[in-house]
Amino acid sequence: RSRPPPLRRSGNAVKPTLSPLLPYREVDRNLRDLAAFGSSPLRRPGLSDSEDVVYVGVIPSTPPSPREITIKVRCRGQLYRIPLQRTDRLQKVVEHIAEAMEVDAGRLLLLQREEEVPLSETPDSQRLTIADILDCIVMSPSPAADRVSGRSAISLHLQGQSRRSLQVISIGPTEPLAKLMEDYTDRMGLRRQSVEFYFDGVRLCESSTPTQSDMESGDVIDVRVRS
Repeated sequence: RSRPPPLRRSGNAVKPTLSPLLPYREVDRNLRDLAAFGSSPLRRPGLSDSEDVVYVGVIPSTPPSPREITIKVRCRGQLYRIPLQRTDRLQKVVEHIAEAMEVDAGRLLLLQREEEVPLSETPDSQRLTIADILDCIVMSPSPAADRVSGRSAISLHLQGQSRRSLQVISIGPTEPLAKLMEDYTDRMGLRRQSVEFYFDGVRLCESSTPTQSDMESGDVIDVRVRS
């Protein structure tokens, strides 16, 4: 057993003699308790080591606003500039031009480097830049099903020497090509007598029909203007 400290008399009161090491021992014990407390992980009551839960706070980030691009479209000698989001469909471009020209949007055809552009695509998917210029073709109204053969009309591409001379015209399989030729020259402002039409290297006659010339929808007719 440890003996109690000796008593000293001071007048009538008796005071215990304190060892000078006691305060240091108290501090050392407190530090040990703090170290033991800090080394043991805090757990919620009732959770084992395998049930530790980590709570992570996630701050939702605001998505950046889509970038805007000006789509340039050339149609019948006019250049249209249409602002569009890069993630918007190109259908909006066709609708804008159709409203400006007062035509049915279904008659418009978008071309990029002489290839048709699906209207479901976007400026990003087509990799369009502000330097690109799309071409827009106004197709003639589709006639009703051909009465003679009962087959639907076909769309033929008439291409001259320049890119702007491309026109898409619909015609019945058994209709004379004279209607198609007149429609093309009227659109381009040409004299009918100065224009010749060729398919697979063979000059076409006005009385011929697409069926007789073995034409299918999407075929290209070469247009040559005599000087």
